Amino acid sequence: MLSDDDLSRLIDQPPLRSQVSVVEITQAFLDRIARHNGRLNALIAVTPDLALKDAARADAARGTGRPAALDGLPVVIKDNIDVADVPATSGSRLYEHHVPRRDADSVRRLREAGAIVLGKSNLHELAYGATCNNPFYGAVRNPWDLDRIPGGSSGGSGAALAADLCIAALGTDTGGSVRLPAAFAGISAIRPTFGRVSNSGVCPVSWSLDTVGPMARSVEDAARVFDVIAGYDAGDPRSLADASASPPHSQTTGLRIGVPSNFFFDDVDPEVERTTRAALAVFQELGARLVDIALPGIEDANAACTTIIRSEALAFFGERCNATPELFGADVLARLRRGEVFTGADMAHAIQRMYEFQRSLRAVFEQVDVIATPSVAVLPPRIDESETLNAAGTLVRLTYPWSVGHLPAMSIPCGMSSGGLPIGIQLVAGHCGEARLFGIGREFQRVTHWHRARPRMRETA
Repeated sequence: MLSDDDLSRLIDQPPLRSQVSVVEITQAFLDRIARHNGRLNALIAVTPDLALKDAARADAARGTGRPAALDGLPVVIKDNIDVADVPATSGSRLYEHHVPRRDADSVRRLREAGAIVLGKSNLHELAYGATCNNPFYGAVRNPWDLDRIPGGSSGGSGAALAADLCIAALGTDTGGSVRLPAAFAGISAIRPTFGRVSNSGVCPVSWSLDTVGPMARSVEDAARVFDVIAGYDAGDPRSLADASASPPHSQTTGLRIGVPSNFFFDDVDPEVERTTRAALAVFQELGARLVDIALPGIEDANAACTTIIRSEALAFFGERCNATPELFGADVLARLRRGEVFTGADMAHAIQRMYEFQRSLRAVFEQVDVIATPSVAVLPPRIDESETLNAAGTLVRLTYPWSVGHLPAMSIPCGMSSGGLPIGIQLVAGHCGEARLFGIGREFQRVTHWHRARPRMRETA
């Protein structure tokens, strides 16, 4: 029987995983979920029958000498992403009886590669918010401090990873929804280039910005998941048919890291700034060069992102919002109503500003290889103080630009606050530059330990 220490070693040392049967690993994670999820509320549903069936199949594949690419990797899936024959509620009463008949494209790719789905993770209602204070399924609690939020909307996935309830997870990111939980829970996550991962089988918030994103403790495991789920899908009209990836850059020697001189370090918690700049010093020690850059148009880009998200969310949910408002939580209903002020002209101008900002970023990436910023400007707020529209705007202020830029953006843990709360650094690359981010992220995690830090866990009473 695997102990909690055994699970930690399997998470931190991937080569050890092949030495233990997939069924045994899967059962150990299911047991840990049973002991800890009650306090965290990270998972809406657990799928032991599905998990053990797929685990047995993975063990059989090992027996033939042809293990699949992910070889029994235990994962959880955000509950707005379809898993065949498992309820996909999107954390909402709107979908409480929705049971999809087939896997989302990303889930299909995961399962075909040998991943084991342990369950569905909790989220901000309809993935439309940054706190995960879900009025129907309960608030997700941050394992580092149960009175604080884990970030959203993929907070259940982030909390599950921080608590070692799985090895990897899928989230979705519209304006920062995998990066915020990564920063607040002390794990690694990437928002891929828009279109590199299919959105088929995912409940939308914004057609122009949504993407599925891999999450894990380590950059290594996030990269493994990305390599499996990325690829063209004819069923997604925004899927990239020709994703010409930039070359891998596994070395930090000579890497040019752009550090914005405006906006990203304005009104940032002093501990967040101190820790982010300490992480930049680590990159310098690894041979990188810091380059001061200016990013004009950031405020316009954020305003465009807001207009696009609110307009497209209302376009998708508006009729049901008007017909059955009682099926929506108060904060999401208010957020949807805010989309009513935008006109078609407003949306057209926002799309144009989005394209102009993308053009300006292409010029910036002629000067630097990556851009580094804090992931979030603040430390994780308390649950009872976090649920206001203005607070949500503060949380996504530093993640919105890269969403509207359609660029890959990764958050990795880079330190702790004086009160023992995780802090993340955000790394951004040019179009289809995921391999570069994974390469330098691996280098950073080779010489730091933050991604292996764990909160103290108390079992559910």
